[in-house]
Amino acid sequence: IFRYTCTRDHPFIHTALALTNKQTQNQNSDTMAWGKPGGAVSISDWLAKLSSNVESFRTLSVMRDLSAQQMIQLVDAISANTTLQSFELNKKMAPEVVEAVIAMLEVNTTLLKLGVGTKDFGDAKFAALCKGLAKSSSLEMLDMRSRNLTAISCKALAEAASQGILKLQTLKLSNNPITSEGLMALLESPLAEHLVELLILNCEIDDAGAIALAEAIDAGKLPNLRNLILSDNPLGPAGCAVLASAHHLEHLDISHTKLGDGAATALFTALYTPREGWCLKRLNLSNCAITAAAAQEVDVEAHASVAAADEGGMDRSLEFFRISQNDLGDDAVMTLLAPFMRQHVSSAFLDIGETKASFRAVQHVLDAFPHTTTRVRFAGNTLGVDLVEHMLAAPWNLPLLQDMDLSATSLEQAHCEQILSHLADNADVLPQLTSLGLNGIDYKDKTVFEEAVTALNEKRPACRVYWMQ
Repeated sequence: IFRYTCTRDHPFIHTALALTNKQTQNQNSDTMAWGKPGGAVSISDWLAKLSSNVESFRTLSVMRDLSAQQMIQLVDAISANTTLQSFELNKKMAPEVVEAVIAMLEVNTTLLKLGVGTKDFGDAKFAALCKGLAKSSSLEMLDMRSRNLTAISCKALAEAASQGILKLQTLKLSNNPITSEGLMALLESPLAEHLVELLILNCEIDDAGAIALAEAIDAGKLPNLRNLILSDNPLGPAGCAVLASAHHLEHLDISHTKLGDGAATALFTALYTPREGWCLKRLNLSNCAITAAAAQEVDVEAHASVAAADEGGMDRSLEFFRISQNDLGDDAVMTLLAPFMRQHVSSAFLDIGETKASFRAVQHVLDAFPHTTTRVRFAGNTLGVDLVEHMLAAPWNLPLLQDMDLSATSLEQAHCEQILSHLADNADVLPQLTSLGLNGIDYKDKTVFEEAVTALNEKRPACRVYWMQ
């Protein structure tokens, strides 16, 4: 829980959240979370919008406590509505409210996204909900994260899909103990054919589930699957290794698992091997028990394969590559990143934080990584004064860099002040930078450092500095 709370406040995430919220408001002024501070209205106002089919009213997220009767009123109004596309009722729901949602799903033909209930929802209510889901022809996304669902719920959803009407593209079941048994039930159902995105983070899925998933992919049962989030599951090397064959995925996240060196070798070898139809753009291997041994195993083959791919005009670039919190060291980091140095990446995020890298590896990245890189994270490595000296001595060839995290990198307050001063005095150095992470530093004189931050903001108002001791 602490890790995900911190991630949301991470400087790299903050900008994206702010941008998303701003875009949403610009596109649709009526799209807002009902009950959100500053947006308080009476339920009659929202019922009027729903009954009038206000065209701009596309999303409703209920955050205020409502009585069961008010919830039923709201759901009943959605039944006949033809403009609402997304509905979240993440509140404790009495059985009669669940029945109202079931009735709504049976008749509404425009709702695309649905999320209901809280952590006490459970299998019984979800099994009942599946009666409505089975008759929903419009629903594309179902969000039931953290609802205390087990394999029983997965089997109920599989049965609902067997009627041939429900065709979900996105299924979010993270933080539910569905286990491998539940996953296998979903893979054998017609639901698998339509899934584009599957979020099963922290679902107690073991190697048996991962192997079944890989076999389903190889058998063509998941032809449309592009995004797979399997992190924080008790996967071992056997389960992770088989996923290397899932070459048509665009986003694979198996972070916080026991991947290990053997499975990592298989995964990197597949990543660096030219293959028709290769799609992978986002790979998260953070905290996967990978050591330098994995890099040593793929070194020669990796470079040869990527060279062949370049000659054939194949795109091997990754837009998002995270290998943080692994015991790698300089040589391994440089080996694993080398194949991507020659690629033209349109929007790259690179995270080599907490990899026991020194400035030698970081300098290699700064000097050789594609100049189109927009986000880098070096946090938790020992960089110190070498980083500052390099920055002051030569301009970094990263003109599009927007976010950089140098937190807990053995910098002292004076080093941080030098960086801020250099950025303030040289507008051509990292000109697009909007977020700089300098957390985990021993700031002995906060007043002096605040003055340095203020001086930077006066010349670069768009650049936000994140700093905590």
